[in-house]
Amino acid sequence: MSSTVSSVAKTMDEPLKTANSVAAAERLIQTDQPRLLLVDLQTPNLQTTEIALLLQSIAAAGGARSVAYAQHVNKDLLDEARGAGFDQILTRGQMHNNVADVLRHD
Repeated sequence: MSSTVSSVAKTMDEPLKTANSVAAAERLIQTDQPRLLLVDLQTPNLQTTEIALLLQSIAAAGGARSVAYAQHVNKDLLDEARGAGFDQILTRGQMHNNVADVLRHD
């Protein structure tokens, strides 16, 4: 999915930075003040408590929009993301079909 997001972001001339851990994402939030945080809930070793802390970091840094996605069969992950407070929850298929819409400034 990351290559799809990268390709679409490039064609839209949208800046994109990636982080492969919550700690790296927190550093980017503090230094770059992103307008969107996109989280693949199936990232290895990602915990719900870490997600909640990440959302708190976003709120403290100016309130970027937060979007989480996972395969539709991972209902528990999607439900946990809803509980953590993400602005938008998508299945992987929805994310794949709507990458440009997700990346657009709203």
